[in-house]
Amino acid sequence: MNRVRCGCVVVLSVFCWLASGCAAIRVGYEAETRVIPDGGEFVVEFNISENLAGGKSRLVSSPRLRLSEGGKGEVTIGDDHSSLKCTALVQRTAGGTRAMTRVRIRKGDREVWTAQQTMAVGAESQERTEGEPSDN
Repeated sequence: MNRVRCGCVVVLSVFCWLASGCAAIRVGYEAETRVIPDGGEFVVEFNISENLAGGKSRLVSSPRLRLSEGGKGEVTIGDDHSSLKCTALVQRTAGGTRAMTRVRIRKGDREVWTAQQTMAVGAESQERTEGEPSDN
């Protein structure tokens, strides 16, 4: 009977070691942003995906914002432990209308991933970025 108990302790210890090792692996994300003019306003669509093993991905969230030109908006999803924050600003510049977007993912008190981009807004603009893990 002692052998069985010892075997369970070893298996449990190995499981905990593997689980803690998996938690240390950095997860990759990808953000796809579209800005669509709609009359005097702009719809900003975000699609945030988590990159998985084998080249697959999983959609994490797809929030949308509706902004007036010169308007800034943000949406935060989650809680104090884990959150996703998307911000957008649409402005007219000398070269035309431009949109600036940013996506931040936080786990606890750390920002683990961030991506930002600036794009020209035409009939329909779309950009994809893989962002970078944060070292905070």
